[in-house]
Amino acid sequence: MSLAGTSIPAAALEAAVLRCQRDAPELELRVCIERHQVPRWRLDREADRLFAADSDTRRAVEANVLSARLFDSLLDSGTPSEAAISTYLAEHTAEWQRPERVRVFRILVSTREEAEALLQKLSHATIAEFRTEARAHSLDKTSHERGGDLGFVAPDGTTDVPALRVDPALFEAASTVADGAFVARPVPEGDRFAVVWRRGSLPARHLSEADARAWASAELRESHAARELERLLAAQPVERHPDLLARFRRDECRLFAR
Repeated sequence: MSLAGTSIPAAALEAAVLRCQRDAPELELRVCIERHQVPRWRLDREADRLFAADSDTRRAVEANVLSARLFDSLLDSGTPSEAAISTYLAEHTAEWQRPERVRVFRILVSTREEAEALLQKLSHATIAEFRTEARAHSLDKTSHERGGDLGFVAPDGTTDVPALRVDPALFEAASTVADGAFVARPVPEGDRFAVVWRRGSLPARHLSEADARAWASAELRESHAARELERLLAAQPVERHPDLLARFRRDECRLFAR
């Protein structure tokens, strides 16, 4: 058989026949060859014309395809057990079951009058101006270096800043305004008063058990694949196996596997 004057080796033709019989038995053999294999031969011939087998471009394309298929194969090989999924969910509860959180900037002062004066002064402040005032006036030294930035605050007063917990009243007050707005009145904290600026928010996340287990399974599979890839990259000696491209083909693309 020839293709535009170029002979197709008998071995390649035999392989094409076997692929058609394997992947598309419902098609007449001639139709399968013309529809699926001939375009591939044309693309292969054009690739050979444009890029030598040892060219950097061709090697880069082959490497990218191989690495993608390798990672997919490693993902498929790391199916976690139900026990492993349960353990992962228990250890990462905050990632799949968490309440709404709001980002709060706050200046804590001694009196309501001080807080009201700061609210009036900062009503159109930039973040930089707020941070400057916080460093100058706030009595809360734990957030002093961050210019009053408490991070994302949960309803119970926990934050995403290590070891920092605040009065839940701050979340309650910030929940009454939109992102970017100041709470209109000073917020009492014990015998002190806070100027509260809501800077943003993160929605609540509560996955169903089925969705949570699917998420945990995906996380575990990716971790397994990453570890295996690191192990393979560290292995010596490194050898190049061109036939691996065929071994790591996708099931849904069998017709185009070599």
